[in-house]
Parts: sequence; structure tokens; C-alpha cells
Amino acid sequence: MRRAISWSLSGAGGLAAVTAVALVISAVASDGDRPAPPDPGPMELVAFRGASSCDSLLAHFRDTARDLVGPFGLAGPGTFGLDVASGREGVATADQPKAARAPGAAATSGTSGTGTNVQVAGVDEADLAKLSDDLLLTLTGGALVVSRVQVTSAGGGDGRAELLGSLDLPDLAPDRLLMVGRRAVVMGSPALDAGSTGLAPDAPEIEGMIAPLRSVAPTTRLVEVDLTDPTRPRPTRMLDVRGSLVGARLVDGVARLVISSAPTLPWTAPRDGRSLDVATRSNRRAVERSDLDTWLPPATLSTLAPDGKVTGEPERGRLVECEDVAVPRTFSGLETLSLVTVDLRPGATGLASRSGTAVVATGATLYATATTTYVATSPWQVPVATNPLRPGLTAQGNDDQRTRIHLFTTDSDGSPRYAASGAVPGSLIGQFAMDEYQGHLRVASTTEPERTSEESESQVTVLTRDGRRLVTVGSVGGLGRTETIKSVRFLGPLGYLVTFRQTDPLFTLDLSDPAQPRVTGELDVLGYSAYLHPVGDGLLLGVGQDADAYGRVTGLQLSLFDVADPAEPRRLDRVRLPDASSGAENDHHAFTFDHGLALVPFTRRLVEVGDNAYDRGVLAIRVNGRRLAAPVVLRTSGLDEPDQGSPGYDLQRDYQSAVPLRTVVTKQAIYSVTIRGIATHDVTDLHGIGFTPYPTAGPQPAR
Repeated sequence: MRRAISWSLSGAGGLAAVTAVALVISAVASDGDRPAPPDPGPMELVAFRGASSCDSLLAHFRDTARDLVGPFGLAGPGTFGLDVASGREGVATADQPKAARAPGAAATSGTSGTGTNVQVAGVDEADLAKLSDDLLLTLTGGALVVSRVQVTSAGGGDGRAELLGSLDLPDLAPDRLLMVGRRAVVMGSPALDAGSTGLAPDAPEIEGMIAPLRSVAPTTRLVEVDLTDPTRPRPTRMLDVRGSLVGARLVDGVARLVISSAPTLPWTAPRDGRSLDVATRSNRRAVERSDLDTWLPPATLSTLAPDGKVTGEPERGRLVECEDVAVPRTFSGLETLSLVTVDLRPGATGLASRSGTAVVATGATLYATATTTYVATSPWQVPVATNPLRPGLTAQGNDDQRTRIHLFTTDSDGSPRYAASGAVPGSLIGQFAMDEYQGHLRVASTTEPERTSEESESQVTVLTRDGRRLVTVGSVGGLGRTETIKSVRFLGPLGYLVTFRQTDPLFTLDLSDPAQPRVTGELDVLGYSAYLHPVGDGLLLGVGQDADAYGRVTGLQLSLFDVADPAEPRRLDRVRLPDASSGAENDHHAFTFDHGLALVPFTRRLVEVGDNAYDRGVLAIRVNGRRLAAPVVLRTSGLDEPDQGSPGYDLQRDYQSAVPLRTVVTKQAIYSVTIRGIATHDVTDLHGIGFTPYPTAGPQPAR
């Protein structure tokens, strides 16, 4: 039983008849009417240096933790207890100067040389699929699979991807990788990793007390793989680090890894309110007895045999030394936020050739350029009570909602250095909320109301480096009152920001003068764009959700915006798919734009079939000038629509296995990656070529 997709397209060209939705161009208040966001104030970090620095660093950890520790340990990430971390990783008026014109923005970002959609051109991002020459690497089911692509009939194949080899990673739950030539680094956590624990060997026997209390610290595992013979991928080294991987980038063959590591301490905890004070004193003693190994992340480097077994004695030490750690004067957490570089260029020793630096802070969001790396932390909440057993005692946020941002630079040899820190009001939606342009960092953030009588609002803050500080030089606030940011895109001197509650205001911003950023235009449409991508001079493509007048989302929507004149943004065209969503709404790596073709994976609930019936595939939509062509669906399940009415049809298995995760484009073909295999389509006429099942994927859908 084949199911037809219900499409809805609209635009000036009248591709299909649909209910019209009004586009409202609203006048924008003058700069004087728009309040500036609150000044978060300066923030300084001081690095400890010299032989005595280790004692000073340990004293900082102990003194800071002592004030926060309670009967349930240290409140915050990585521990059980009271959590103190709150993570949230128009028309210009006549007297305004003429706004900057939209640049040809497509060169500022796009698809990397490894086939990944990236934020900054030349800065690759770790992902679950990577392309190098004719090799396609994918992660699936705990294995690294190597395939050859661009195989044609003249070259001995039928055009589909050809499996060459695979590497089982039984001790790793892989979720991303980087690739340089014939070398790859696979990243994840040890399989079944429950986290390291700090258990009190001498926990006191206290009546009514549970002892010890588990302190959890996850582990990041990196496995280096030699692909000299792609039919036999060979693991060579493995690096284990206590902490969570915030993100990874690759510039000119040198990887940058950001890892956030929580301390492990032996806590005790009370069973009831009778022993709260005793537990608090016990936990404070644990802090006083802590050493640097409690706070700084350990790292273990192992050499691997071809079968993946560890050979020889592993090298154990710290990921960073105490003299490489900067300590903030403003509290930013008690985790160690490390930036480590790994040289993956030919002739380098990979995971064995690394260097690092760190700050004492949490880290949630990573943004990088060719020479700089920014890591943003979440606003902190300070606990005013440490007894969750008593009603009415809760954690209370401080009045100062701020996101701290830490800047690292990279030397010519690839070594990282901590450079400066600053802060902006509110919280960030993700990496696209930050952008560096001509020595200035632009940051879009949303400030949530502290009280029910207040409203949320968004702002853009412009920072520059002044010594060890990132200082505010300009800002514009009052954007999207009562709404939150859904997507951001900075392109050269311009910025685009989408907020949403019931409608989708697309704000255009002129950032050409860092000291006086201003809103130049605003476009109100129903629904919202969760991801914005430049698709030509003055053109943006938005991927998100359509919505009704009450703000209820109704399905996937792709919108083509004309932003050539920032004072008058317009929506030129759109494509809608009811009851559908896309992974590209939450992860830009799922989106691809190549050959003038937008590729958007989707899943769609088939309401007419039943509550548990779904369809999936890749929407292929060509951007033809100022119009969107009729979409074509690229099937990833045997290149045919599922026969959901046949006997023995396993809906759950088929749905999960055929959900498209990534698309990679070459000169000849489009490769859609699923957890069970790779579907191939012709890049010119989009016809299906074939489906290549992974060797361990089990039964495949019929072709």
C-alpha cells in the first residue's frame, strides 16, 4: 500500500494553490527606543604560574568548594546533590543611515572538505560521517564502516557505495569522528560507562546516614585509526580522559578538543534531617583532604594492537598541568574546562602529540575560527539551601543571569593558549549564537524573566578583547519580547535572528559599526525557522516548523527569504510537509546544501494510517533563483516507499533503520546514511541508484 506525500508550496510564482499567510513587514523603532541589554560587567581570569602554582590552584579549589558543600556533597554537575548549574554547546526609519547590503554570504560557511555542513569555512566539525577523497567513513552500531564512493559502471561498479572494511569498537560507544587523509579519530565514551566514582573508604558510621554517596564523572574515549589499507582499518592509539566532550574542531590537520571535567570526591549523605550537620562536616573534610588529582582530569594513553587490545604499559598523567590552568575571579563552576590540540597531519604522532590549556569553569557551547576558540558556559544558580528533605527550601537563581565566554588562541605550531574571558546577559541557543568578525565577537542571547511579572527578551552583544578581558563595545536589546531565540545566523556585517512564541519574527541587524549595532528590519510570519543557511547572494533558507495563529506547530516548513535589503526582508517561497519534522532543526550537520540543492532528512507521522505509522526520507529541493523547485523525496529504505500493509511488516524496525541521518554529496551522487546502510541517488536527476547494507545490519528492506 503506497502512500502519497501531501505537499504544500507557496510563492510569488504560484507553484501550488494554498491558503495565503500574510507577511507583515513591521516598522522598527529607532535605536533610542530599543533598550540596551543589562551590562554584565567585566570578568577577569588570572593564570597561576611558576613552581608554587600547584599549591595556589589547589587552595582555590578547596576554598571555593568549601563554601558550596552541603550534606549531599557539592551541588553542581557531576555529583548527586542539589544542582546549581542551569544549562540552557522592520523597515529603517528615514533618519537612520542606510543599512549595509547583504554580502554574498555563501562563502562564509557551507560544506567542509569532509562532507560536513559547518559554521565556519575551513573549520571542520566532528560528525558521524566523513568523506576523504573516495572514502566515506560512517559510524553505526558500535563500528566504524569504510566505503568507497564515486564508483561508476566504467570503474567496475553500478554507482552505489562499495563497502571496503569495518572496525568493531566493542569497548566504545562512538558518536562522532574527525578525518585527515588516511587517519581518523573516533570519539565517544567507553561502552557501558557508568562514570568514575569517588567512594569514601573511611566514611564515618553515622546513625541515619547513607555512606558513601556516589560521585559520577563520565569518561571521554578517543581512538585513533590508521586507514592506509581501507579494507583493514587498524586502531593504533587510545586516549581516555575523565570528563565530557563539549565539542571538537579541525583546522589544517590539527584537532581541537574541548573537554569539561568534574571533580570526584568521596561524599556522605544523610538519610533524614537528623544528621544534616554531621554530613556537611564530613563532606567539608573530604574537600580539605582533596588533592589536585581530585580536580584536574587524568588522561591515559594506550598503544593498540591491530585487534584493538592494549599493548605495553599505558602512559598515565594529567590532561593539563596546574601551571596551564587559569582561575576566574568570578565563580564559573568547579569543573576543569580544557582545550587540547592533537596533531593529525602526516608524520605526526596523533594522540601522542598533544598540548593543552584550561580554565576552571563549566563549558557547554563551542565556537571556533581558524585561529580562535570560544567556549561559553551556562548561567549559574547559587543554592540558598542545601536541605532538599525539608519542604520550602529550594535553589534560587541569582539576579545576574550571565553566560561566561572564554577565548583561547592557537599558536602557529597548534598549541592552545588561554587568552581572555567575558560575559553576556542571558543564555545561548547554541554555537551559531556566537560569531567573530574583524576582531569582534557578536553574541545573541535570551534573558529569561526572574519573576512572573517580567518578560523574556533577546539581545545581541558585541565584545572585543582588552588584555585578559572580553569587554562589551556595543549592544542592542528588546528583541522578541515574551519570545525566545529559535535560530541565529551572522554573515559578515549583518545578522539574522529568529524568535518565536506564536509568530516568527525574523530580525535583520546591521553590525557594521560594532559600537552601535541596530535592528534594520523585521518580518513576521507564522511558524519559525530553527536553522538558517545562506543559499546565494541575499538569500537565506530557513528550516523549521509551520504553525497556526495560536502558535501550534503543524509540520515541517522550508522558507526562502530575500534579505538583500536588510530594511525589507521578504519571504519569497516555502515548502511545507504536514506532520513532519527534521533532524536539521536541532543539528545543522543533518542539513546539506550542494549543487544548488538543499537536502533535508525528515520523518513524518502518517495520520491517515495510524498513530504509530511513519514515513521517512530526504527532501531534495533545488533553489532555482528566487524560487524553490518542487521537492523530490529520496528514499533510504531500499529506494522505495514502505509497504506498510504487508504481512509481517516490522514498523518499528523499518522506521528506526531507515531514518536518514546524514547526506554526503560528491560530483556524481548523493549518499544518504542510515544506521543500516547507505542509499545512493544520482546528483543530477535524483533517481535512485541502489542501497548498500552494512555488513552487521541484519535483514535489509527489499529493493
